[in-house]
Amino acid sequence: MTVATFETPSRAAGWIMLHLARYPQAAGRVAAEAALLPADPAATTSTHLDSLRYTQALVREVLRLHPPSWLLTRSATRQTQLADYTIEAGSTVLVCPYTAQRDAREHSEPDRFQPERWLDDSGSPAKPGVFLSFGTGPHGCEGAALAMAMLTLLTAQTARCYHLSEPLEPEPSYRLTTFGGLATAGLRLRATLRG
Repeated sequence: MTVATFETPSRAAGWIMLHLARYPQAAGRVAAEAALLPADPAATTSTHLDSLRYTQALVREVLRLHPPSWLLTRSATRQTQLADYTIEAGSTVLVCPYTAQRDAREHSEPDRFQPERWLDDSGSPAKPGVFLSFGTGPHGCEGAALAMAMLTLLTAQTARCYHLSEPLEPEPSYRLTTFGGLATAGLRLRATLRG
């Protein structure tokens, strides 16, 4: 429970902050949306959250490219046919959101950061197999809506207050963390107040 509520959103936040730094035009668009939020974050409502469409799209796109958990395990409850493969009951099945969410059959230019892909209905995260960052089906993350709300507001408030940039240092690397998490390692960002 602790990993799911603390470490997983922290990994996601690292990737989001990196993308805000690398894509200043996208960060500016998030900041413009966030400017319409109440000055007091405690006054933010679900209506305000719903108005952050581009911010939500940016968060989904970062989670598509860098899912906090890159490998999910499931146990087959019954014999199942998947394409040309027979999966026996009791078999452990590994699902890799990192590669599945970069499938060119589901996403054009799958390795390209493009938050706009989530703004129309064709990129709906509800479409099976398109968005697996929180798992799917009966074993999907029970806190997915809370996590999306939290990450969306974190992204909006960060972009609203700060311009992030990367200092001239070595490229951040990747590391595996508890339970197959994919996190940034050596991430250093500079934050300056937006004027």
